[in-house]
Amino acid sequence: EFDRDESGELPEDIEGLAKQLYDAGAGKWMGTDEQVFIDILCKANEPTCVALCAAYEALEDTKQSLCKDVEAKFGGDLEFAALARCRPRFDFLAYRLYKACKGWGTDEECICRV
Repeated sequence: EFDRDESGELPEDIEGLAKQLYDAGAGKWMGTDEQVFIDILCKANEPTCVALCAAYEALEDTKQSLCKDVEAKFGGDLEFAALARCRPRFDFLAYRLYKACKGWGTDEECICRV
């Protein structure tokens, strides 16, 4: 069931959601509770994702940004999807282009998709 809020309004408890993300990821000594990230980030609209990143950095327990913690705790397709939600849209697309052109050869398929 698709239930993302596309209204553009922010939920009232952004700090609470950011704390849940911290507790499920960087706040855990070992491992990550991926379901919390999926539930929060997939249902959030773009303004909420931007506010979540700002609230996450404002938490006194955090040492890094939400994107850096996602890169440290996740891998594979889930990391890719979480980073797509954490970063602003055009920053993410620019990052994709950078990765497609970096190193030996070029990923033409990725460039065409962007």
